[in-house]
Amino acid sequence: MNTDSAPKGLAVRIRSGTIALGWARGAMTPEQFVEKWSKAQLSGRAASQSHFNDLCELLGQPTPVEADATGTDYCFEKHVKVVGAASKGSKGDAGFVDVWKRGYFAWEYKRQDKHKTLDEAYRQLYQYRDDLDNPPLSVVCDISTIDFRSCSEPMTMTKGN
Repeated sequence: MNTDSAPKGLAVRIRSGTIALGWARGAMTPEQFVEKWSKAQLSGRAASQSHFNDLCELLGQPTPVEADATGTDYCFEKHVKVVGAASKGSKGDAGFVDVWKRGYFAWEYKRQDKHKTLDEAYRQLYQYRDDLDNPPLSVVCDISTIDFRSCSEPMTMTKGN
């Protein structure tokens, strides 16, 4: 991916395959997106839905509510059964994935600078994927970094976490 034309302040990492990104006319510009979100000091929970909706606008895609008002196939806070504790320190056998679109992706947010890497969010998604019909793409995000991983990849951790 050529990062020379990418807006400053937004990191996108793609682990497997290729993802085409394009900007929709009339939507939020990349510069507006970066300006807004580079200032955000919110927790993952507080920022996630607004951030995702802005990302949809930036890319010219419908938000979960616009695309699926029932939340059957595309929604925020999808309830899931998990294998083991979904997050460090959590208890129980159920949780919520931040954003999910059936057959496409599962997306988990973590608070900026809380973790050295996004591996905790990825670990959480890894434990959700069976109950989410094994989406082909796992996306983890801390607002400043969006990390795409193919679900066919073995779970690996970044050194330092």
